[in-house]
Amino acid sequence: NRIPSAGRSRFARIRDLALDLPLDLRSNLSPFLRSTLPSGQPTRCALSSDGTMFAYPLLLKVRVMDVASKEVIHDLDGHLDVVVSCAFSPNGKLIASATSDKTVRIREVATGQQISVLKGHTDRVFILTFSPDGKL
Repeated sequence: NRIPSAGRSRFARIRDLALDLPLDLRSNLSPFLRSTLPSGQPTRCALSSDGTMFAYPLLLKVRVMDVASKEVIHDLDGHLDVVVSCAFSPNGKLIASATSDKTVRIREVATGQQISVLKGHTDRVFILTFSPDGKL
């Protein structure tokens, strides 16, 4: 089991519970929490179900990284305000991002292509998740 975390320290880590070792992603992560999010605003990073990809909010986009190589796979942009949450679908094929612009964007992980924009919230969207069957 792996648990991703990110905090005001400006670093993100993935802890492997079986080994009780942090997999440190600091070498390629940009400072993102103190400089981009209003004080007290929640944020949510995500780890793909197979543990190979890590995603986190970065200003108006979501950065998706390869855990093993620490390389950036995609910078997913298109939001009009600060992204605060992201989640992978259970099969790892989709990623959703929530933002202060009152929308949720769904993209294909492999290509980064946006496939849907969910509108209708009347205020900021802070948290999202996929259901276990892969539907929002």
